[in-house]
Amino acid sequence: MSTERHEPHGTEATLADAMHAATAGFQPPTAELVRGGLARGRRMRAVRRAQVTVAALAVVAIGGAGTVALSDLGSGSAKAGPAAPPPSVSAPPSAGATPQQHQPLTAEKALETLKTLLPAGYDVKVQSLSNPGQNGSQVGVYLLVDPHDGKPATMVNMLFSGPMGSSDDNKCWTFHAAEGIWCTNETTPNGSLRLEQNREWPASETTEDDKRGPAGGGAKQWSAGIIRKDGANIYAYATNGAVEKGAEVRTNPVLTTDQLKAIVTAPVWDTVAAADALPKPVTNKSGSAGTQTPAWGSKSDAAGSGAAAPPVHGAAPTTVKPAG
Repeated sequence: MSTERHEPHGTEATLADAMHAATAGFQPPTAELVRGGLARGRRMRAVRRAQVTVAALAVVAIGGAGTVALSDLGSGSAKAGPAAPPPSVSAPPSAGATPQQHQPLTAEKALETLKTLLPAGYDVKVQSLSNPGQNGSQVGVYLLVDPHDGKPATMVNMLFSGPMGSSDDNKCWTFHAAEGIWCTNETTPNGSLRLEQNREWPASETTEDDKRGPAGGGAKQWSAGIIRKDGANIYAYATNGAVEKGAEVRTNPVLTTDQLKAIVTAPVWDTVAAADALPKPVTNKSGSAGTQTPAWGSKSDAAGSGAAAPPVHGAAPTTVKPAG
């Protein structure tokens, strides 16, 4: 192969000499070119970073379960971050949270509920209904109930009150009463229960202070009362008279103590007559509730003074039946 070099000549040489002469004094803008190149490099680097960020966000959006750590982009590897938390769910109430509030019990609501607990076919005539403010700190339902057995209707009443006293206030008396008069306590899963057969003027150990003695006085009065664990007091009683302190018009009340027990322990009262649905005890002048026994009566060994309060609470847990 020929390596002979050809030098320009003629017109070509003349043109080259003219161009060299024209640019001999020209100095290129070196500083400006360097600055421009650096700026262009920074822009290109920023664009690449933005592209990487967009790509990472796209991976997170598609995966939906976690974040991706793009720590090793140069090696092409990626590490999964912690999983995203699940959709928020309301936490259960803490132990100290306020329990669910129930609608206040009214005598009207108590009446409708009681009707569903009476034996089928029993007719009810309302004598009176009382709400807090009308009858102290309790809800009261006062009825005449007719079982359609050819005998007169007689009284069945229920009383409800909020927390007061304690299970000790529901304990039976200890003396030996006359035949047919007795009191017994039971402990139920829901509270302290008291069943009693007595008289409107309750039996008492003595006849002092106008008390009626071991036989009591007035119509028969059979009752069931419970002080529930939530503090609610529910009491039901039936007499064999048509009016308070009136004559006996049938041999026995229209409901037995077992039937009264079934009424006061019915599960429906757990919500209808929850403790926070019942009236609070009447406060004294200092603003405190003071010491109170359940709203349906007075101390055991009550005086036979004509008071119509149901027989209530004694001082000992003993079950007492008629002496044999």
